[in-house]
Amino acid sequence: MDAINYQEPIPEDFKCKCKLPLMELTSWTLTNPCRRFLVCPNRYTGVKKCKKFYWVDPELDNEWYRGHLYGMYGQLHPHKIEDIATELTSHEQLIILQHDFAGLQAEVAQTQKNASFWKSAFMILLTLVFVVYLMK
Repeated sequence: MDAINYQEPIPEDFKCKCKLPLMELTSWTLTNPCRRFLVCPNRYTGVKKCKKFYWVDPELDNEWYRGHLYGMYGQLHPHKIEDIATELTSHEQLIILQHDFAGLQAEVAQTQKNASFWKSAFMILLTLVFVVYLMK
C-alpha cells in the first residue's frame, strides 16, 4: 500500500500515478475521529483501485479525546455511527480471517513436511525391496 504517515509538510514527491488530484477526506472511525487524510479518487471508484493514501493530521494520542470526538460525531450523525459500527465489525472479521489463514498456512506447511518425510521413507523402502528382489 502506498501509505505515508503524517509528516510536516506533506512531501513534494507524494503524487498519484493516476494523475488525478487527491481528495481530502475526514476519518470518523473510532480509532481516528476527526483525522484528515488525502486519498486518490480511484481508491473507491474506477478500475485501477489506487492505494495512494496520506494522513494529513497527526494521530490523536489521547484515548479520552478520541472517544469524546467520536461521541460528539455520533450525537450529530447517529445514522452514520451504525455504518461505522458495521465497518468495524467487518474489519474485526477480516482480522480474524487473516489470523485463521495464517494458522492454516502453518498447518499446510507442517502437512507438506510430513508428506515429504513419508515420501522419502516410502522411496527408501521401495529401493530396499527392489534390491532384495534383485538378489534372489
